[in-house]
Amino acid sequence: MGNAGGKGVPPPSHGNPKDLNDVTAEIADMYTTSFDSDSAAKFLYSDEYDNNTDNYEMPNQSFTVGRATNNDLVISRYSSISRKQVQMAVEPGKCQMEVLGSAKTQLFANRTLSPLSSGDSISLKGSGLVRCGDQLILGYVTPIKCEHLLVEIVDGVSYEGGNTMWTTGAKCAQFGVGRKAKNEITLPKNSISGNHLEFERITKGDLKGWWTVADVSSGGTRLCRRWNMVKRVKYLVVPGMTLSMGDNDEEITFLISALSMDGKGGQRTEPTDELPEDPTAVEAYDDDE
Repeated sequence: MGNAGGKGVPPPSHGNPKDLNDVTAEIADMYTTSFDSDSAAKFLYSDEYDNNTDNYEMPNQSFTVGRATNNDLVISRYSSISRKQVQMAVEPGKCQMEVLGSAKTQLFANRTLSPLSSGDSISLKGSGLVRCGDQLILGYVTPIKCEHLLVEIVDGVSYEGGNTMWTTGAKCAQFGVGRKAKNEITLPKNSISGNHLEFERITKGDLKGWWTVADVSSGGTRLCRRWNMVKRVKYLVVPGMTLSMGDNDEEITFLISALSMDGKGGQRTEPTDELPEDPTAVEAYDDDE
């Protein structure tokens, strides 16, 4: 299992250090989806429509999120979010999240999707995603290194000669996924867009070195097999998350892992999937003050 904290280890020295590398199973075993840390969380919310900025780092203090104008982070664009959705109590060494609103809240952490209800309070550790309503997804991490990624196809490989695992090199700053040959990961599937996903390394701030991913496709992408990504919004990449794209028998799912802090690897497993399907209707939540 990967350890948290410290400077970590450099990526394996193979292939082109500036690009993605095709890897063997032996090298892939150095990566893990499991990171633990008891330090206070840092948050990332990215939405070009609301903030006119690529990466919006939440303050390292307590804050609230919701549609009402008296929240610290006001999300007026999404009607499926409550007026006051969640409160994050950030203190030295810990972060506690309390669900305030009646809109659905879901948590992805430790490779598990969990539904939460109004009044629930949970400690956030390691790294994960908090989904508020149907569209807003907050990413959070504790001070662990997640600079070097393993992108692995775990479902949907049906073409001959195709690679199934790639790692980021030491100088890799961005890479693309899609049907067009210019992408670093090329997928010859008709239901995959020419340019489908864009990965980009964060270059400044508390989350420097971490990665974001954005859906730039016409067909859509699902996080953790369930959550539809909002087009061109950058989401924080956290170990253990999956990205699914394509239709029916052409669907492909990627599992994202990170280089273990000690270079010895650990678990590389997909999230558990216990949540019911999301309803297709999007409701506005006005019942909470």
